Amino acid sequence: MVMILQFKDKMDKLNQFFRKVYSSPLVMWNGTAAVIFLVIGLTVMLVPSVMGADNTIRYGFGSMLTIYGIFRFWTFYKSVNTRDDA
Repeated sequence: MVMILQFKDKMDKLNQFFRKVYSSPLVMWNGTAAVIFLVIGLTVMLVPSVMGADNTIRYGFGSMLTIYGIFRFWTFYKSVNTRDDA
């Protein structure tokens, strides 16, 4: 019985998270953009045939995209945690 109540509490927190995310298109866009920038940055760094450029340029550009994706994810996380409308 205790495990069922713990599972229910976890699901309630997950439902609150998705309510906050879906309540504003801007919050949804922040999360989506974070994933897009992270995926593109990692792809540029790890797959050499994507850019066809020198390794220095490829790693530099991929690193910048990845760092920007991490920044976007951080802003998404902060905006979800500071919303009170759920």
